[in-house]
Amino acid sequence: MQNVKALKDFARGRWDAIFRSLAPQLGEAMDANGSHVPSPVSGGKDRFRLFSDWKETGGSVSNAEGTFTDGLATLMYVNGWNFGEAVKQLARFLDPNNGNTEVVNADHQPEIGVVQILKTVTIKGKEVFCLELLKEDGLVATFWGKRIRAEVARKGVKVGSRISIHHFADSVRNLSGGRQYRTALWRLEVLLTPQEIERIKAQELKERLELTESIQKMWKESKKPTLGSPVWNYLKSRGLNPRSSSIQNNIRESVSFASGKEWPVMLAEVRDRSGKLITLHRTFLTEEGKKAPIENCKRLMKLPKGSSISGSAIGFGNTDESIVGVAEGIETALSIVEATGYPCFAAISANGVVSFQPPTGAKVVLIFADKDASETGQKAAEKARERLASEGYHAIVLLPFEEIPEGVKGIDWNDVLVNNGYFPLKRA
Repeated sequence: MQNVKALKDFARGRWDAIFRSLAPQLGEAMDANGSHVPSPVSGGKDRFRLFSDWKETGGSVSNAEGTFTDGLATLMYVNGWNFGEAVKQLARFLDPNNGNTEVVNADHQPEIGVVQILKTVTIKGKEVFCLELLKEDGLVATFWGKRIRAEVARKGVKVGSRISIHHFADSVRNLSGGRQYRTALWRLEVLLTPQEIERIKAQELKERLELTESIQKMWKESKKPTLGSPVWNYLKSRGLNPRSSSIQNNIRESVSFASGKEWPVMLAEVRDRSGKLITLHRTFLTEEGKKAPIENCKRLMKLPKGSSISGSAIGFGNTDESIVGVAEGIETALSIVEATGYPCFAAISANGVVSFQPPTGAKVVLIFADKDASETGQKAAEKARERLASEGYHAIVLLPFEEIPEGVKGIDWNDVLVNNGYFPLKRA
């Protein structure tokens, strides 16, 4: 039986080759290298992306189905495999002799130091690769073998590189007569020097501060929606009252560049549970107040490094109440506030609904779900309800009562407002 942890360790850093062989449908996502692409399972424009470190971890995220923390989980999702099948296929790819081979943990700790020698030497007529490491404790360690050479080439290790070298597992092949052939499996990681670490930290801090200042500056220089402005007209077209306090206190208008030109944008603050401003949500519009004819007209400003929108949302109304609502979109959340008087949070996406963190003091959470033909909104709402209930909240899922029109991907509570007015939302 395969040791799954050892197998994952062996796969680390090899997911590019693994996915291209076992999941070629991930090709577009791999080429996008962390940017959103259509889901390889359900389609759509921007429902899926690989983690920025996907070549190391294999991790991915689907707006519809959630987060897949490693390559095994990603393989299960895109191929419809169960866990056992994913493990079997991965093991077979990593070792063609898998029928008689298993990967087992090796009880060794990583060695850290600076590479002193990289060379091939001849021993008893055979060429053997050698790596000599000056360890941090001052001792010298020597490592031999073709797998070391392969890792050195794969990681770009040079003399003078500071590395971690780890004999993390063994590949054990069962031979006839009860014999075994054991091969050491190695992982090399190039480490930063202390000086490089300090330089990167300083650069990251500078970039984080610049991004934070840019976000704060854009909000500070934006204006409340005014009569006849693009944001005003857009909100009116969605059945909302731009004069309402929930809009005047929480929505701003500005301009921003996209697709080579400047567009009017509707701004809203994305804050975490503590109230800290994380970033701004932008809805790109035309001068007439319609959605801009660009790909992804709803976007978040770039997050400062180290920030995450997980659990964060856009709050409308008096969010200190014991009863709060949560919905996916800004327009839906505003519809709930205007129609019911309950505060409501826009979680930005279906995945955001799943990870939503209610404010301190909330006891009841009303989940105003989108009704999607793909059932993305419904599934996300149910996942959120189950999690919130397990955390002690009284959580209720509320779905639009209307049927999804033919040829439409789905409907939300703002569609109900536009089609029927406030009364159905008051009764929800």
